Amino acid sequence: MKQLVLLLFPFLLFATETLDDLLSLSLEELMEVEVTTVSKKETNAFKSSSSIYIISQEQIRRSGLTSIPELLRLVPGLHVGRLNGNQWAINSRAPNTLRSREMRIMIDGRDLYNSFFNGVYWDSINVMLEDIERIEVVRGPGASLWGTNTAHGVINIITKNASDTQGTLVSVSVGNAQDEYVTSARYGFTHAKGSTRLYATRRQFDRSDVPSGDDIKTVSSRNSGDEAYDGHHLSQAGFVSNIDIDLENQIRISSDIYKGENEEQSKNFSLLNYTKGANLHLSYESELSLNSNIGIDAYVDYFSRKDDRHNNKMRMIDVSFQHIYTEGRHSIVWGAEYKNSLNEATHTGGDGILAVSPERQIDEVRSVFFQDDISFQEKTIVFTPSLKYSHNDYTNDTYQPSLRLAYYPNEYSTLWTSATRSEAEPSRLAIGGYIDFRDSGFIIPLHDGTIQSNIINTYEFGYRQQLSERLLLDNTVFYDDYKQKGNDGTDADYIYGYELNSKYALLKEWKLEMSYAFHYGKNRVKGKELPINTLAKHTISASSFYTYKEHTDIDLMYYFLDSTNTTSSYSRIDLRLEHRPLKNLRLSVTGQNLLEKEHVEANADGISGNSVVQRAFIAKVTYTF
Repeated sequence: MKQLVLLLFPFLLFATETLDDLLSLSLEELMEVEVTTVSKKETNAFKSSSSIYIISQEQIRRSGLTSIPELLRLVPGLHVGRLNGNQWAINSRAPNTLRSREMRIMIDGRDLYNSFFNGVYWDSINVMLEDIERIEVVRGPGASLWGTNTAHGVINIITKNASDTQGTLVSVSVGNAQDEYVTSARYGFTHAKGSTRLYATRRQFDRSDVPSGDDIKTVSSRNSGDEAYDGHHLSQAGFVSNIDIDLENQIRISSDIYKGENEEQSKNFSLLNYTKGANLHLSYESELSLNSNIGIDAYVDYFSRKDDRHNNKMRMIDVSFQHIYTEGRHSIVWGAEYKNSLNEATHTGGDGILAVSPERQIDEVRSVFFQDDISFQEKTIVFTPSLKYSHNDYTNDTYQPSLRLAYYPNEYSTLWTSATRSEAEPSRLAIGGYIDFRDSGFIIPLHDGTIQSNIINTYEFGYRQQLSERLLLDNTVFYDDYKQKGNDGTDADYIYGYELNSKYALLKEWKLEMSYAFHYGKNRVKGKELPINTLAKHTISASSFYTYKEHTDIDLMYYFLDSTNTTSSYSRIDLRLEHRPLKNLRLSVTGQNLLEKEHVEANADGISGNSVVQRAFIAKVTYTF
């Protein structure tokens, strides 16, 4: 905590002065930002009745962070822990897990959630950071619109329109820790009906070190100080094309292809994973009238991960339709979606191997949703009922309703509250998984034959206010009531918490931000309520973005995560300097984890080996022409 006081001291010192060049417009513009993840339509973020946070392109650039999981550290209350060189544990309002089971991660609405184990392979997400427009993060349930397995949040990575990425961009970053390097190149051009960009990017990390017993309470199989088995590299290329058929009709086509390798260690074995995948995504939007438009979205996604023990392939087909209609006090959005996923999971060798039966399976999900924003009292009150119905092959019919209410006493304040019912479907692994002792001739099932979802009732209250031309506050209180425990998912009876985010425009050239979150929960074990000791109680983050004479940036970030029963608390400070000697040239140096040589951020609980996060220095060059 001493580091936080030192970090904020200059902020408090200068905040008492009277300044003529305050950036008053920055907060006003922030209050007008439109987001789409909250309601599946453009919604004013400041007036939304959800706990929403937006990571802007400026934050992405000035953070000095080099991957999507690392960027999520910027989100208030989000628990981000790097397990090793290629795996992360990320969650919101729940104990941190390797796969983020009850959070939905998307890129431009394309779902990255893997139903085989109910989670996300973070190491396969390799978006070129310069092409991201913003990252929208909804902390809390999004089930009534986005469906099951969204009780803890929805993350939507939204990339730029191809028209905003014209010309050539080349960036190279090199770091000393794990011999990190990331290279990216992009070329954008216009054509008769729109714009297109082509890109390629590659990231590579060498091996890190195994933590000591003092750093982590569950020690890895390797000896303290040894080289960890967690190297990683991933190459990816693709394109995005935005086509304007006419003023009312637009098409967006995108495709990515990637291939890489990950080293993975556990307490019992080490594996080399070979990862590859490809996708094709088509979106169509049509404005039928001033108060009515439709959208059609379709994609095919292929993913494969193979090692000397397992071979897992996933093919996903998704088609969705939605209609937005506004009439009088009603603003309605409704739609339907069909998902078809083919999974082939085979194991090829070894004894005591995790396997699944049947090895080849097709799952289908059909769903419809409806939401209506109903305005009262000259739009100072908005009541939003919504419902999503879906049918899947495991738990059959699922109903996920939500009621939200927002009140706007003036243009600078928003009060909102919500009640939501969410379900988390069991994964294919939780239902059909088993341990195969083929050498001994027997198996151990991972389930008892019952199939049921996690059911979570969430109650939220939020308050946003622009207190002055310089200061903006966003507060959220929540309570998660776990009504039914399913085959997998968060093991809890209840979790509650408070989340605060504040933004302060100290000078025209100086932007400050600070966040705090408190989370606490209990679980009933053998008739007794016990605290969930794998849930970090306190998280703190702060940032300072200062621009000196238009050509130099001095950026400072602070993170604190409280201890759990498996990891110690840690504080981290990152410092970034950027200079722009030319209009089209950026040179930057970032120092990460400056407070200590190394620390541990998360524990994999024996699923995958841990390694330390080391102090690092990263140099980056970005050139456009």
